[in-house]
Amino acid sequence: MSKKKQKSSPLLFKIKTVIPIIIGTLAADQLTKLIILYTLTKHQIVYICSVFNFTLTYNTGVSFGMFQSNGMLGFWLLILMATGLCGYLTHLVIQTKDRFEEISFSLIIGGAIGNILDRFFYGGVVDFLQFHLKQYYWPTFNIADSAIVIGVILVLGSQTWHSLKNIIKKGK
Repeated sequence: MSKKKQKSSPLLFKIKTVIPIIIGTLAADQLTKLIILYTLTKHQIVYICSVFNFTLTYNTGVSFGMFQSNGMLGFWLLILMATGLCGYLTHLVIQTKDRFEEISFSLIIGGAIGNILDRFFYGGVVDFLQFHLKQYYWPTFNIADSAIVIGVILVLGSQTWHSLKNIIKKGK
């Protein structure tokens, strides 16, 4: 008897692609944060080079320290919004047929989960990567933030690519 090759379902294939990216992003984020938490004290600066430092800060707001939430309502609102975003992105991962978008959404989900965990465990997001040029400083960020930004850029790039392909098709 010969065994027929079984084709795995598209959802199973997505799970095999998406879960490792989410877990890898989350692990890299949380591991680097643990190292920083056990190495630095709050606001301590470790000079790496003329444009980059490590410094431990806690962000209780959203991106780049905007909308700082010092109260419990803000704390729970940010967690609820981030959790809702993860749910929506999970829906998009299931719906998309584009592998590039699956990867992009997975990076965003992994980063968002990392920052959600920080809010629960530390009361704010642990940031430690600091770029600057002389006295001009970019807001301090972390691996999760980087994954989110990269994911968003990749989604925008993918959407732009698909739009351009459609425009070219219509022009022919």
